[in-house]
Amino acid sequence: MRYLPDLPDKGKKYIERDFLFTIVNTLDRKFFKEALAEIEANRAKRSDELETGLVEIEPSLFELIKSC
Repeated sequence: MRYLPDLPDKGKKYIERDFLFTIVNTLDRKFFKEALAEIEANRAKRSDELETGLVEIEPSLFELIKSC
């Protein structure tokens, strides 16, 4: 049996990846496989929507780049 880990008082407060994967895979073995497939499908769709060679940046970042 595994228990939720104690999070540190200082530093990063997150659940370790291996622990999370173990718990989720125990509950639903298809979760990560399906989630990754959905992410890849969305990435491919987004890639098809954008014109080749263009990169979208935030206006504030663009202003910073122009100032250099």
